[in-house]
Amino acid sequence: MSLTTNEKDADIFLLPFNEADAMQRDLCGWTEVPPNEITPQRNVFINLSVNPTYNNKVNVLVHELGHAIGLGHSDGSPRVTDIQIQDTPLLDRSSVMVNDVCNRSQVGFSYYDKIAINKLWGFCGQIRITGSDEVCAFGELFTYSINRDVANWSVSNNFIIVRESNNTLTVRTAYNAAGNPPTATLTATLLDGTLFSRTVNLSVGPVADPNTFFMAGRDQLSWYQTGNYSFSPTRITSYSNVSWDVYSDVNVSANVHFNIQEQGNLSAIEVLPTAPPGRYTIKVDISDDCGTYLLEKEINVKKARPQFFN
Repeated sequence: MSLTTNEKDADIFLLPFNEADAMQRDLCGWTEVPPNEITPQRNVFINLSVNPTYNNKVNVLVHELGHAIGLGHSDGSPRVTDIQIQDTPLLDRSSVMVNDVCNRSQVGFSYYDKIAINKLWGFCGQIRITGSDEVCAFGELFTYSINRDVANWSVSNNFIIVRESNNTLTVRTAYNAAGNPPTATLTATLLDGTLFSRTVNLSVGPVADPNTFFMAGRDQLSWYQTGNYSFSPTRITSYSNVSWDVYSDVNVSANVHFNIQEQGNLSAIEVLPTAPPGRYTIKVDISDDCGTYLLEKEINVKKARPQFFN
């Protein structure tokens, strides 16, 4: 948190009290709760007609800034809008967030005030680059930021800088699988020359070893017959979607000749008597938000009489 006189750079504004507001006239300061969990309340009102000591003024200001970033009262009787924050007590008389702030000369946040701020906003004073730990590897846009002013940004292979604005960087992934590890690094050079880097994992979608990952099931089916097919979910990295299908190089609508009952890594495929005899391919698309792993198995379909399969 830092002070600025440039309105464009400000997240929180200190404003004089509205003397016409009789309901708030006796208060030293007043602030509404933040609109959400990631945006501080923009307006902090200070009553200029109250003339406490210098320490009182600082305490009032710190108290109202605490409200602006989400801290409630800490004197054991919070307002309806106050929410107790994890690992902090309901009653903390050493806190700057007690109700009778106008008459106190303590300056600064208490031990538990700082814990509460850390819970809401991350550890104060810690320089860190924030953003996704893992991103999709192909052509996606992602934004990172650091809580300090930046002289310039740089990136390694697999990242392309799209846009940079002081402490914010937007990159596009450009993963080249040929010899490149599935990671990328971005580096912020601060105004004093200090470097801060972050390595990001690039996801190419589900990955499996083709030597050990295969589709289990019969190589041959006949009309009216159902074959059970499956793959081992433990031999592929995490995925979110599975889709089964049957196709043929010579029949673009081959799947209409099969009844496919799928359930995750398992599928029961029945051959209908309309299927022309010949070669077909069973395929399963195993995917997540970043890509798809394609697994296939060829089968041979033969004619048969219905009584052969009960």
